[in-house]
Amino acid sequence: MNPGRIKAVLLHAWYHLNHSVETWVDLFWFTLINIFVFGLITLYFFEGGSVQAGYMLMGLILWGVLYIGQYSITVAALWEIWSKSFTTLFISPLTLGEFIFGHMIGGVLKSLAVFFLTAAVTILLYDFSIFSLGWILIILIAELLVFSWSSGIFLLALIIRFGTTIQSLAWGFIYLIQPLSAVFFPVEVLPASVRWISWGIPVTYVFEAAREKLSLGTVNWQFLLLSTILNLFYLLLSLWFIFRMLERGKKTGSFARMEN
Repeated sequence: MNPGRIKAVLLHAWYHLNHSVETWVDLFWFTLINIFVFGLITLYFFEGGSVQAGYMLMGLILWGVLYIGQYSITVAALWEIWSKSFTTLFISPLTLGEFIFGHMIGGVLKSLAVFFLTAAVTILLYDFSIFSLGWILIILIAELLVFSWSSGIFLLALIIRFGTTIQSLAWGFIYLIQPLSAVFFPVEVLPASVRWISWGIPVTYVFEAAREKLSLGTVNWQFLLLSTILNLFYLLLSLWFIFRMLERGKKTGSFARMEN
């Protein structure tokens, strides 16, 4: 990978962010509205505070990290496709791997910016500090980011394969995972028939470990290890899948026609 070309991808993403009201709304406005609305609902149902109220607020903050990391990869490619410039990017020496890696870095920066913003809001409005989790928060955020990359790469591979007919998955797919990964409640709340799916999602272990740390003050290293193993598996699988789809698209010509 060429550092200069990755820097160019980051600069391109920065210029787009500066001139795109839609992106600011998607990243910051909706996230803050969710924190405000669901935070008030939480205060109403758990008046006086409780561990469950902490679960809800913590889930809202950490979910933003996952959502924005995935959004930064998938929707960045869609903006290029909508402007009919995605395939022409690769006439230059830029590779798909460099494009993805650049937006992975950009996604980290955006996720952290929104994380600190929402963390500050919950401190000011609801007297809840996610920083009470301590240094383990770094590991939790890292695990969420890795899964966001896998999700973003997987969705981009589907777009390369099927075109913009499935572009709504760029926003909707991650919300299929939200209830199954037990973001706001323990896995035991889910019907027994679908819990096995939940335990196959890396971020389930992240949110379970976060709740255990918040309520009991202990770190579940087994859950974090399982999350890491699954994350590495899904990341490698998504990378294999996208390059397979790219190769197929070039052979069939669908990659060149995806912007028509």
